[in-house]
This record gives sequence, C-alpha cells and structure tokens, in this order.
Amino acid sequence: MYIEETYRGRNYAKLLIDHTKEVAKQLGFPKIYLCTNLIGYYEKQQFRYIGDGYHPWGEKSRIYESENL
Repeated sequence: MYIEETYRGRNYAKLLIDHTKEVAKQLGFPKIYLCTNLIGYYEKQQFRYIGDGYHPWGEKSRIYESENL
C-alpha cells in the first residue's frame, strides 16, 4: 500500500487497512500479515511485529500480524 504524499493526512491508509481486515474477516481469515520497513505506523493500527523476513531479491522487511476476529 502506498499513499501519495499529496493525499496523506486524510486517513486513507487506515480506511484501506480497515477495509482489508473486513474483507479478510468475511473470507474467514483469523489473521492478516504484512511486510514493511516502516516502524511505528502499523503498531498504531493493532499490528504486532513478529520478526524479519527476506525477499527473493535479498532485501529484508519487518513482518507484522494483526488478529482479525
């Protein structure tokens, strides 16, 4: 997910996260996961850092999970 700089501060990221969680819940997924290098934002959206992961091209990202009950 990426929000263009000119559209930031309008709560669009939270709306997208909430929508993703709702769709995942409707489909029966109890958790959702994401990878990012951003620290601080997703913790505020009830995501929990669970460790680092590595992309096939060698880069490292932080992995987060969120309960979706």
